Amino acid sequence: MGSEKHMTSSSVEKTAMPPSRKQDVLIHSDDAGATESVTCNILSAWTSGVLDGFSILANGQANDMLAAALASNADRPARLSLHLNLSEGGSTLPPSELPLLTDDEGYLKHAFFSLLISLLFSTASRRKSILHQIEIEWRAQLQSVLRICGDRKISSIDGHIHVHMLPWTFAIACRLATEFGIEEIRISREPFFINSLRDLFSPYYLVNIIKHIVLNTCSFFAVNIARSSGMRYPPWIVGVLYSGRMTSERALCGMNKIRDNGRIEVLFHVGRALAGERGRWVNRESIAEFYLSDLRSVELIEAARLRNVLSPKNPEKQMRKEEIEE
Repeated sequence: MGSEKHMTSSSVEKTAMPPSRKQDVLIHSDDAGATESVTCNILSAWTSGVLDGFSILANGQANDMLAAALASNADRPARLSLHLNLSEGGSTLPPSELPLLTDDEGYLKHAFFSLLISLLFSTASRRKSILHQIEIEWRAQLQSVLRICGDRKISSIDGHIHVHMLPWTFAIACRLATEFGIEEIRISREPFFINSLRDLFSPYYLVNIIKHIVLNTCSFFAVNIARSSGMRYPPWIVGVLYSGRMTSERALCGMNKIRDNGRIEVLFHVGRALAGERGRWVNRESIAEFYLSDLRSVELIEAARLRNVLSPKNPEKQMRKEEIEE
Protein backbone atom coordinates (compact mmCIF):
# COMPACT_ATOMS: atom_id res chain seq x y z
CA MET A 1 0.00 0.00 0.00
CA GLY A 2 1.25 3.51 -0.65
CA SER A 3 4.86 3.34 -1.75
CA GLU A 4 5.63 0.13 0.13
CA LYS A 5 7.22 -2.65 -1.86
CA HIS A 6 5.47 -6.03 -1.85
CA MET A 7 7.43 -9.21 -2.30
CA THR A 8 6.32 -12.19 -4.32
CA SER A 9 6.69 -15.60 -2.73
CA SER A 10 9.54 -16.53 -5.08
CA SER A 11 11.51 -13.34 -4.41
CA VAL A 12 11.13 -13.77 -0.65
CA GLU A 13 12.37 -17.35 -0.85
CA LYS A 14 15.59 -16.15 -2.50
CA THR A 15 16.48 -14.25 0.69
CA ALA A 16 15.59 -17.07 3.09
CA MET A 17 18.04 -18.10 5.81
CA PRO A 18 20.49 -20.88 5.00
CA PRO A 19 19.02 -24.18 6.23
CA SER A 20 22.15 -24.85 8.33
CA ARG A 21 21.34 -22.00 10.72
CA LYS A 22 20.13 -23.31 14.10
CA GLN A 23 17.89 -20.48 15.19
CA ASP A 24 14.58 -20.58 16.97
CA VAL A 25 12.55 -17.92 15.16
CA LEU A 26 9.41 -16.64 16.86
CA ILE A 27 6.93 -14.63 14.80
CA HIS A 28 5.18 -12.38 17.26
CA SER A 29 2.64 -9.56 17.25
CA ASP A 30 2.09 -6.89 19.87
CA ASP A 31 -1.15 -5.14 20.97
CA ALA A 32 -3.61 -8.03 21.43
CA GLY A 33 -6.78 -6.90 23.16
CA ALA A 34 -6.46 -3.23 22.17
CA THR A 35 -9.69 -3.17 20.14
CA GLU A 36 -11.99 -5.75 18.58
CA SER A 37 -10.60 -5.29 15.08
CA VAL A 38 -6.96 -5.38 16.23
CA THR A 39 -7.64 -8.51 18.26
CA CYS A 40 -9.57 -10.30 15.51
CA ASN A 41 -6.66 -9.83 13.10
CA ILE A 42 -4.14 -11.12 15.64
CA LEU A 43 -6.28 -14.11 16.58
CA SER A 44 -6.81 -14.96 12.90
CA ALA A 45 -3.06 -14.94 12.31
CA TRP A 46 -2.50 -17.09 15.39
CA THR A 47 -5.16 -19.70 14.64
CA SER A 48 -3.95 -19.87 11.02
CA GLY A 49 -0.46 -20.79 12.19
CA VAL A 50 1.27 -17.54 11.25
CA LEU A 51 1.98 -16.27 14.76
CA ASP A 52 3.74 -18.19 17.51
CA GLY A 53 2.31 -15.79 20.05
CA PHE A 54 1.28 -12.26 20.91
CA SER A 55 1.52 -9.63 23.63
CA ILE A 56 -1.58 -8.64 25.59
CA LEU A 57 -2.56 -5.15 26.76
CA ALA A 58 -4.20 -5.36 30.19
CA ASN A 59 -6.49 -2.38 29.50
CA GLY A 60 -7.65 -3.49 26.06
CA GLN A 61 -11.25 -3.09 24.94
CA ALA A 62 -11.49 -6.63 23.53
CA ASN A 63 -9.99 -8.66 26.35
CA ASP A 64 -13.18 -10.62 27.02
CA MET A 65 -13.16 -11.75 23.41
CA LEU A 66 -9.47 -12.57 23.68
CA ALA A 67 -10.01 -14.64 26.83
CA ALA A 68 -12.83 -16.58 25.15
CA ALA A 69 -10.67 -17.30 22.08
CA LEU A 70 -7.79 -18.57 24.22
CA ALA A 71 -10.15 -20.84 26.14
CA SER A 72 -11.87 -22.21 23.03
CA ASN A 73 -8.52 -22.99 21.37
CA ALA A 74 -7.06 -24.64 24.44
CA ASP A 75 -5.05 -27.20 22.46
CA ARG A 76 -3.33 -24.62 20.25
CA PRO A 77 0.04 -23.47 21.63
CA ALA A 78 0.54 -19.75 22.18
CA ARG A 79 3.51 -17.86 23.54
CA LEU A 80 1.65 -15.21 25.54
CA SER A 81 3.38 -12.06 26.74
CA LEU A 82 2.34 -9.27 29.06
CA HIS A 83 2.59 -5.97 27.16
CA LEU A 84 3.48 -3.53 29.94
CA ASN A 85 1.78 -0.25 29.17
CA LEU A 86 2.19 3.35 30.28
CA SER A 87 1.14 4.99 27.02
CA GLU A 88 -2.48 4.43 26.02
CA GLY A 89 -5.93 3.81 27.40
CA GLY A 90 -7.12 4.00 30.96
CA SER A 91 -5.01 2.79 33.85
CA THR A 92 -5.73 -0.53 35.52
CA LEU A 93 -5.61 1.02 38.98
CA PRO A 94 -7.71 4.10 39.81
CA PRO A 95 -6.05 7.20 38.31
CA SER A 96 -6.11 8.81 41.75
CA GLU A 97 -3.41 6.32 42.75
CA LEU A 98 -1.28 7.20 39.71
CA PRO A 99 -1.14 11.00 39.44
CA LEU A 100 2.36 10.91 37.90
CA LEU A 101 1.38 8.40 35.20
CA THR A 102 -2.04 9.63 34.08
CA ASP A 103 -3.46 12.79 32.52
CA ASP A 104 -6.44 14.81 33.73
CA GLU A 105 -8.84 12.39 32.05
CA GLY A 106 -7.33 9.30 33.68
CA TYR A 107 -5.46 8.01 30.63
CA LEU A 108 -1.91 6.67 30.77
CA LYS A 109 0.33 9.37 29.34
CA HIS A 110 3.96 8.27 29.03
CA ALA A 111 5.74 7.11 25.89
CA PHE A 112 9.38 6.02 26.01
CA PHE A 113 11.03 9.42 25.67
CA SER A 114 8.61 11.33 27.88
CA LEU A 115 9.17 8.76 30.60
CA LEU A 116 12.94 8.99 30.15
CA ILE A 117 12.82 12.77 30.53
CA SER A 118 10.58 12.55 33.59
CA LEU A 119 12.94 10.12 35.31
CA LEU A 120 16.12 11.93 34.36
CA PHE A 121 15.00 15.40 35.41
CA SER A 122 13.04 14.59 38.55
CA THR A 123 14.23 14.98 42.08
CA ALA A 124 15.18 11.75 43.83
CA SER A 125 11.93 11.85 45.78
CA ARG A 126 9.77 12.40 42.71
CA ARG A 127 11.64 9.69 40.76
CA LYS A 128 11.00 7.26 43.60
CA SER A 129 7.28 8.12 43.48
CA ILE A 130 7.12 7.63 39.69
CA LEU A 131 8.80 4.23 39.95
CA HIS A 132 6.51 3.18 42.81
CA GLN A 133 3.44 4.08 40.75
CA ILE A 134 4.81 2.18 37.77
CA GLU A 135 5.37 -0.92 39.88
CA ILE A 136 1.91 -1.01 41.41
CA GLU A 137 0.24 -0.31 38.05
CA TRP A 138 2.27 -2.99 36.30
CA ARG A 139 1.51 -5.49 39.05
CA ALA A 140 -2.20 -4.78 38.51
CA GLN A 141 -1.74 -5.17 34.74
CA LEU A 142 -0.03 -8.52 35.26
CA GLN A 143 -2.84 -9.77 37.48
CA SER A 144 -5.40 -8.65 34.89
CA VAL A 145 -3.62 -10.47 32.05
CA LEU A 146 -3.34 -13.62 34.16
CA ARG A 147 -7.14 -13.64 34.33
CA ILE A 148 -7.35 -13.22 30.55
CA CYS A 149 -4.97 -16.14 30.01
CA GLY A 150 -7.03 -18.49 32.18
CA ASP A 151 -5.28 -21.85 32.46
CA ARG A 152 -2.45 -20.74 30.20
CA LYS A 153 0.73 -19.26 31.58
CA ILE A 154 2.32 -15.95 30.68
CA SER A 155 5.56 -16.92 28.97
CA SER A 156 7.22 -13.53 28.69
CA ILE A 157 7.10 -9.84 29.54
CA ASP A 158 7.69 -6.95 27.15
CA GLY A 159 6.75 -3.28 26.91
CA HIS A 160 4.39 -1.21 24.81
CA ILE A 161 6.55 1.30 22.89
CA HIS A 162 9.49 -0.38 24.68
CA VAL A 163 8.78 1.46 27.95
CA HIS A 164 10.20 -1.47 29.91
CA MET A 165 13.68 -0.94 28.42
CA LEU A 166 14.80 1.96 30.60
CA PRO A 167 17.12 0.64 33.32
CA TRP A 168 14.72 1.69 36.11
CA THR A 169 11.65 0.14 34.50
CA PHE A 170 13.50 -2.96 33.31
CA ALA A 171 14.46 -3.72 36.91
CA ILE A 172 10.79 -3.40 37.90
CA ALA A 173 9.71 -5.71 35.07
CA CYS A 174 12.27 -8.34 36.11
CA ARG A 175 11.19 -8.09 39.73
CA LEU A 176 7.53 -8.62 38.83
CA ALA A 177 8.39 -11.47 36.47
CA THR A 178 10.28 -13.23 39.26
CA GLU A 179 7.41 -12.64 41.68
CA PHE A 180 4.88 -14.24 39.32
CA GLY A 181 7.07 -17.02 37.94
CA ILE A 182 7.52 -15.60 34.43
CA GLU A 183 10.82 -16.84 33.04
CA GLU A 184 11.49 -14.65 29.99
CA ILE A 185 11.67 -10.96 29.14
CA ARG A 186 12.16 -9.11 25.87
CA ILE A 187 15.38 -7.18 25.44
CA SER A 188 14.92 -4.84 22.49
CA ARG A 189 18.33 -5.46 20.94
CA GLU A 190 18.42 -5.57 17.15
CA PRO A 191 21.31 -5.83 14.66
CA PHE A 192 21.72 -2.80 12.43
CA PHE A 193 20.70 -3.47 8.84
CA ILE A 194 19.42 -1.65 5.77
CA ASN A 195 17.13 -3.52 3.43
CA SER A 196 17.53 -0.90 0.67
CA LEU A 197 19.75 2.16 0.41
CA ARG A 198 16.62 4.11 -0.49
CA ASP A 199 15.51 3.65 3.11
CA LEU A 200 18.19 6.13 4.19
CA PHE A 201 16.09 8.84 2.54
CA SER A 202 12.88 7.80 4.32
CA PRO A 203 11.96 9.91 7.36
CA TYR A 204 10.45 6.95 9.23
CA TYR A 205 13.70 4.98 8.89
CA LEU A 206 15.83 7.86 10.13
CA VAL A 207 13.57 8.25 13.17
CA ASN A 208 13.77 4.52 13.81
CA ILE A 209 17.57 4.64 13.66
CA ILE A 210 17.45 6.93 16.69
CA LYS A 211 15.13 4.49 18.48
CA HIS A 212 17.44 1.65 17.48
CA ILE A 213 20.52 3.36 18.94
CA VAL A 214 18.75 4.27 22.19
CA LEU A 215 17.26 0.78 22.66
CA ASN A 216 20.52 -0.98 21.85
CA THR A 217 22.25 1.25 24.38
CA CYS A 218 19.61 0.38 26.98
CA SER A 219 20.11 -3.29 26.16
CA PHE A 220 23.60 -3.25 27.70
CA PHE A 221 22.03 -2.43 31.06
CA ALA A 222 19.10 -4.78 30.46
CA VAL A 223 21.30 -7.81 29.81
CA ASN A 224 23.09 -7.34 33.13
CA ILE A 225 19.82 -6.82 35.02
CA ALA A 226 18.23 -9.88 33.38
CA ARG A 227 21.21 -12.07 34.20
CA SER A 228 21.36 -10.92 37.81
CA SER A 229 17.61 -11.62 38.08
CA GLY A 230 17.91 -15.08 36.53
CA MET A 231 15.70 -14.10 33.59
CA ARG A 232 15.95 -15.64 30.13
CA TYR A 233 15.65 -13.46 27.03
CA PRO A 234 15.82 -13.85 23.24
CA PRO A 235 19.33 -12.63 22.35
CA TRP A 236 17.97 -10.65 19.38
CA ILE A 237 14.79 -9.14 18.04
CA VAL A 238 13.99 -7.87 14.54
CA GLY A 239 11.35 -5.18 14.15
CA VAL A 240 12.59 -1.84 15.48
CA LEU A 241 14.26 -0.30 12.41
CA TYR A 242 11.21 -1.14 10.29
CA SER A 243 8.56 -0.88 12.98
CA GLY A 244 5.18 -0.34 11.33
CA ARG A 245 6.62 -1.26 7.93
CA MET A 246 7.80 -4.81 8.42
CA THR A 247 7.89 -7.15 5.44
CA SER A 248 9.12 -10.70 5.05
CA GLU A 249 12.09 -9.43 3.04
CA ARG A 250 13.06 -6.94 5.75
CA ALA A 251 12.64 -9.57 8.46
CA LEU A 252 14.92 -11.99 6.61
CA CYS A 253 17.45 -9.24 5.98
CA GLY A 254 17.65 -8.55 9.69
CA MET A 255 17.74 -12.22 10.62
CA ASN A 256 20.62 -12.83 8.24
CA LYS A 257 22.67 -10.21 10.12
CA ILE A 258 22.54 -12.43 13.20
CA ARG A 259 25.37 -14.92 13.04
CA ASP A 260 25.00 -16.67 16.38
CA ASN A 261 22.48 -19.40 17.06
CA GLY A 262 19.60 -18.99 19.49
CA ARG A 263 16.15 -17.44 19.68
CA ILE A 264 15.11 -14.49 17.51
CA GLU A 265 11.83 -12.68 18.14
CA VAL A 266 10.51 -11.13 14.93
CA LEU A 267 8.01 -8.39 15.70
CA PHE A 268 5.06 -7.59 13.47
CA HIS A 269 2.01 -5.43 14.14
CA VAL A 270 -0.71 -7.38 12.34
CA GLY A 271 -3.71 -5.91 14.17
CA ARG A 272 -5.23 -2.97 12.33
CA ALA A 273 -7.89 -0.84 14.03
CA LEU A 274 -11.02 0.54 12.38
CA ALA A 275 -11.85 4.24 12.18
CA GLY A 276 -14.75 3.73 14.56
CA GLU A 277 -12.33 2.56 17.24
CA ARG A 278 -10.30 5.78 17.29
CA GLY A 279 -11.89 6.80 20.59
CA ARG A 280 -9.49 4.50 22.47
CA TRP A 281 -6.65 6.91 21.73
CA VAL A 282 -8.00 10.17 23.13
CA ASN A 283 -5.27 12.82 22.91
CA ARG A 284 -2.90 10.22 21.42
CA GLU A 285 -3.16 11.07 17.74
CA SER A 286 0.18 9.60 16.68
CA ILE A 287 -0.64 6.28 18.35
CA ALA A 288 -4.08 6.28 16.73
CA GLU A 289 -2.55 6.78 13.28
CA PHE A 290 -0.17 3.88 13.91
CA TYR A 291 -3.08 1.55 14.73
CA LEU A 292 -5.23 2.79 11.83
CA SER A 293 -2.49 2.59 9.21
CA ASP A 294 -3.10 0.48 6.09
CA LEU A 295 0.43 -0.83 6.61
CA ARG A 296 -0.84 -3.02 9.44
CA SER A 297 -2.81 -4.98 6.88
CA VAL A 298 0.38 -5.25 4.83
CA GLU A 299 2.20 -6.59 7.88
CA LEU A 300 -0.41 -9.33 8.28
CA ILE A 301 0.23 -10.48 4.71
CA GLU A 302 3.99 -10.22 5.13
CA ALA A 303 4.02 -12.17 8.40
CA ALA A 304 2.20 -14.97 6.57
CA ARG A 305 4.79 -14.88 3.79
CA LEU A 306 7.59 -15.11 6.30
CA ARG A 307 5.91 -18.09 7.93
CA ASN A 308 5.60 -19.80 4.55
CA VAL A 309 9.34 -19.30 3.97
CA LEU A 310 10.33 -20.58 7.40
CA SER A 311 7.96 -23.57 7.36
CA PRO A 312 7.54 -24.49 3.66
CA LYS A 313 6.73 -28.14 4.38
CA ASN A 314 4.43 -27.65 7.33
CA PRO A 315 0.83 -26.96 6.23
CA GLU A 316 -0.17 -26.12 9.82
CA LYS A 317 2.34 -23.27 9.79
CA GLN A 318 1.18 -21.83 6.48
CA MET A 319 -1.65 -19.44 5.72
CA ARG A 320 -3.66 -19.90 2.57
CA LYS A 321 -3.48 -17.21 -0.10
CA GLU A 322 -7.16 -16.37 0.28
CA GLU A 323 -6.72 -15.94 4.04
CA ILE A 324 -3.89 -13.42 3.80
CA GLU A 325 -5.65 -11.39 1.15
CA GLU A 326 -9.01 -11.07 2.97
